[in-house]
Amino acid sequence: MYDNLLTNLFEGYPFTTSKNELTSYEFMKTSIKENKESYVFEIEMPGIKKENIAIDLDGENLKVLAKNNDDFALKEGEKLLLNERTTGTFKRNFYLGRHFTHDQVEASFENGVLKITLHKAKEENTPTHVEIK
Repeated sequence: MYDNLLTNLFEGYPFTTSKNELTSYEFMKTSIKENKESYVFEIEMPGIKKENIAIDLDGENLKVLAKNNDDFALKEGEKLLLNERTTGTFKRNFYLGRHFTHDQVEASFENGVLKITLHKAKEENTPTHVEIK
């Protein structure tokens, strides 16, 4: 209940996601932190292998894709009675705006948590003299 409240509260600013990804919301729980130099995304991906994760920056969007195609191979004479494990392809899209630099993105994956660090763009406000004509 509170997850949806917080999602709606931050809808539209600055790290919005697509609402049609309910399954991905449930599977890829995300925390976004900010410090002086960067934004840090921590995305839970239990059971996912590092080689099955893709991170793409497309303009002002961060796209994270994870595949979990774990086959539950049954031996002869076995039958599956219960399966609560999540399989499939999951994606999250975050609108970032122009708050970060594309060439300074770092990612690591440890203990089922993907950590993405996006360094903030440095805005240089150089004094400009405007002549009146």
